[in-house]
Amino acid sequence: MLWRIFHRGFNKCLDEYLGEFLVALSAFEASGLRIYDLFTAIYRGEVKIANCYAQVAGLYTVLEKSLGDPHVALQELSRGIRTTKLAGFLRGYGDVLVTSGDTRTYVSNALRAELASIKARIENSLRVLETLYESTIALILTLSLLVVMPIWNIPVWITLLAIQSSGVLSYLLAFRIARQLYYPFNRALLILDLLYLLALPVLVVALPAGLLSLLVLVVLYFSTWRITRELFRVEVEVVKTFREVYSEVLLGRPLDLALIESLRKSQLGVLRATGFGLSRCLEGYEILERLILPQFPLKILALLFNPLKYSYTSTVYLSAINTFIEELISTRILVKEKTRLYTLHILILALLISASYIMLSQIPILVQGNTRLIGLYGYLGVVLLSAPIGLVRDGCYVASKVSLLFTLVAIGVLTLITT
Repeated sequence: MLWRIFHRGFNKCLDEYLGEFLVALSAFEASGLRIYDLFTAIYRGEVKIANCYAQVAGLYTVLEKSLGDPHVALQELSRGIRTTKLAGFLRGYGDVLVTSGDTRTYVSNALRAELASIKARIENSLRVLETLYESTIALILTLSLLVVMPIWNIPVWITLLAIQSSGVLSYLLAFRIARQLYYPFNRALLILDLLYLLALPVLVVALPAGLLSLLVLVVLYFSTWRITRELFRVEVEVVKTFREVYSEVLLGRPLDLALIESLRKSQLGVLRATGFGLSRCLEGYEILERLILPQFPLKILALLFNPLKYSYTSTVYLSAINTFIEELISTRILVKEKTRLYTLHILILALLISASYIMLSQIPILVQGNTRLIGLYGYLGVVLLSAPIGLVRDGCYVASKVSLLFTLVAIGVLTLITT
């Protein structure tokens, strides 16, 4: 059982980081090297990539030494990991290697297909998230109806748990989407997000009109927004540095010189120190081991450092990195555009809850004693459904202005219903 869990996680890692592996392979192909050269470099620690690929590189090294033939070792490796997309790529690569020999085109096509696959998976997750929004709205309206018309007496804790579970599930799905797009995250802030969302029912009922939850949120916002802003600033600066390097290389400048010059001009001290290290002839992988940066900037630097020992002027490889970056950024923009639709869902929920209460209030016997519970449902729905929006916009809900805006909307709904 434990082996199955490990095997499943290993294959998931291989599939998740296939795009990065293909970008790194593009550097070697542009220099006339092959995939077995990349595996050797990964095994030696000269190319930094996900640990699962380091394990594959180690397995390949053992196979090559025992079989004595790189091509045969490649085929045996593909059989050993036959359940992943990497296995299919390796088999195709081996076939091209012994037929046309044009592996560069094969790798380029595989990279484009993988980027398209990543975008398709994210779009599918967005559709699931939209379904969750619609389901949560339907759940809250149904529970509100059951409160005023006690056809089926459900314990309050069960209804609150159902609403909160749906909201937290939406947040976790949004986190999965953001993680696929290499959003800059701070783990402590993500834990803080979840703790705040889980404590929300207690915070709402502790003081009238949800004032305690608003007070806690304001304190959390002003304590955390600088952290997320700094994470995104690092990301923007690294992308800017890459584009400067790309432009210089297109003009014929050697990659190492363009990279050192751009890094030393950076406004970030960590990037200037990185440029200084390169100018002192430190290896890229040695510098990467000492850098503490968000995931996306670190990957960009790793992709830039990987070919320094093998290729100094390859515009083909830098074009592959540029495609990788631009695809991720464009998909992020798509996700942010989708959040407008989710915002509309939340406003519709607030409107429906308020309008339903106003209509039901014409029959006092229905709403007598139940108004506070209806208001609580509306408050939780508005706040919980706004959490994914804040996460994908700012990398953290409590550090996003979205949280303050929709908390005020939720307080408005709660105040309307309970007064």
